[in-house]
Amino acid sequence: MIKRTTLILSFILFISTSWCFGAINKEIAIDQESHSLVAPEGQHYQWYKNGEIVNNGNSKVLQVSESGTYEVDVVDETGNLYRQEAIVGVTATGAIIKIYTIGDSTVQDYTAGYYPRRGYGQELPFFFNAANVQVINKGAGGTSSKSFYENQWPAIRSVLQPGDFVFIAFGINDRNTDPLRYAPTSVNGGPPIFEGFLTNFINDTKAKGAFPVLVTPSRRGSWQNGQPYDAWHDHPIAVRNVAKSLGVPLIDLDAKQKVVMQLMGAPYIARFWHNIYEPGEYPNYPNGSSDDLHLQQLGAIEAAKMICDGIKELSADKNVSTLIPYLKPLYEVKVASNLKASDSLMTRTFSYPAGITVTMKTIPKKAQLKNFLNWYDGANKNVALKTLYSFMMGSAPTSYLANFKGGVITGLEEIQDEKNQFKLYPNPFSESVNIEQADAYLIYDAAGTLLEKGACINNCQIGKNLTPGIYVIEIHSQTEIKRLKITKQ
Repeated sequence: MIKRTTLILSFILFISTSWCFGAINKEIAIDQESHSLVAPEGQHYQWYKNGEIVNNGNSKVLQVSESGTYEVDVVDETGNLYRQEAIVGVTATGAIIKIYTIGDSTVQDYTAGYYPRRGYGQELPFFFNAANVQVINKGAGGTSSKSFYENQWPAIRSVLQPGDFVFIAFGINDRNTDPLRYAPTSVNGGPPIFEGFLTNFINDTKAKGAFPVLVTPSRRGSWQNGQPYDAWHDHPIAVRNVAKSLGVPLIDLDAKQKVVMQLMGAPYIARFWHNIYEPGEYPNYPNGSSDDLHLQQLGAIEAAKMICDGIKELSADKNVSTLIPYLKPLYEVKVASNLKASDSLMTRTFSYPAGITVTMKTIPKKAQLKNFLNWYDGANKNVALKTLYSFMMGSAPTSYLANFKGGVITGLEEIQDEKNQFKLYPNPFSESVNIEQADAYLIYDAAGTLLEKGACINNCQIGKNLTPGIYVIEIHSQTEIKRLKITKQ
């Protein structure tokens, strides 16, 4: 009973101090070499494993040899107590799980000088709890299965440990007739060179006690008769064939991307997935770009999510299924415009893991570009005056609104609470908005500044002195308080 009470008390303290003192931003780190977990900075520590106190677990560093849920209570320099948790997966050698991603330039890491060009292997680590799984991206631009196996692979193979994963993604540069890279398939009667190198990767990985996973190549932004065009022809087919014949887990990125490409259409895929920009859209591309092969960050994030979806779909595989518990939760970002008819393209509503960089981008028709005002976030705060805005994803759903001059908020013309305590109409409004049966009301701008307040038991016209824009009204009725978005045109 005493132990249960103590745990409950610790939990309450965790919730309280994490919110007040920002402890949620302090994470347990990994020391791969020593197979240890490292607590955030503090004065005192107590480690737990699966809810049980770890004997002698009173130091900042805890060596781990078994999988499980590890928690640490940390007393910081100001005397506040908070708790952090990590679900840890440990391999047969005692190391925390590692995923090696190997492939070409659609997989590789890019420096800031290429932004927003990114490889999906660069975004994949954000989808895993860092204390559980380490993603090591070894993608290399310009490589084929042949050139990678002969050059980059030996160094990777030498460090593989039992329980590691290797995600193998080739098939784009294998079509290049350069003899150093050319790897044709047997799909259409050619020599099975490509299949041979995939088999080599698989056998080498298994020989190390590690687990191979095949991934079909990322699609090009090619279209024919309004439909995605299979630019890599027989190579994705060959990947599927090898996976089936050797019984190797397959993540069919090619097929997953094709479905979304059909859904979103060529203009969206070009401007939001691939490296296609107008001059001046990004500082790194002053002359623009027409590259329909490589991915920009939004496209790389979607591809990384598809890889994770593929992992979940492999739940029946005894090895790949061990990764599923370590995938981070995703939070939806709803994206909308108040002037849909004039907004030709916009970042689509999507779900992201915490810590990843998300880009809000709206591409209005040229006639309406001058009418773009700003981006509003889910708290109705004006966050950007440009059509392009990036932010770091938090640990909660949110929303963003592209605000155009003359736009209207979609929704009801009249807002009424469920208990018939107040009415607010019309919304949007041009001169004033009517309010009825409100014990009190307060109107704030997007920055949270109070602009108007009052009470209205019967019928009042309010908002006459507001300038055109989006505001938040807080209404106090007999039973509740509601915050609503209102727009003055």
